[in-house]
Amino acid sequence: MGITRKEPFVSNVKQPVRELKTLFCAGKAKPRLAFHYVQGEWSYYEVMQPATVRQALHVALERIESELPGALAKAVAIDDANWSAGKTRKRRYIATRADEIYPNSPHLTAGHVESVCGYYVLTNTSWAGICAIFEVICAGAGIAYAPVDALAARRLPKATAPARKRTVAPRTK
Repeated sequence: MGITRKEPFVSNVKQPVRELKTLFCAGKAKPRLAFHYVQGEWSYYEVMQPATVRQALHVALERIESELPGALAKAVAIDDANWSAGKTRKRRYIATRADEIYPNSPHLTAGHVESVCGYYVLTNTSWAGICAIFEVICAGAGIAYAPVDALAARRLPKATAPARKRTVAPRTK
């Protein structure tokens, strides 16, 4: 008498695919990342509190590339076009080679550039500066970017009860 193994239950109902829609970021006092997903008719958020800017960049870029393959390649093209067109920026945010981040200062490449998902990203920035990097990355991924403060505006309105008809008794003198 042997042990019989039952086959796992497999549903024939096709589950809706989870889609990454928005990246929210906040720095300064309480650094946070929030990923907004939509799955079918459900909408949900994953919120993280990274300790450093480097950790935030790693988490966000790895998540975006795993959810939307090819997003970082598009972001490199967008960042290259933005950097070439403007004369105010002295560094790129994301590139295919480490020496492309600081083209005029190769000595900075050693300590301030890290590899994430096969691309090199600038890590010598503040929490305020990370917003510009995420805007480029999200543009390449085709998703929205917003500060975490925008989440407060997404609160659903409170349900209102229908107004009651008030009956007032006639006044007597």
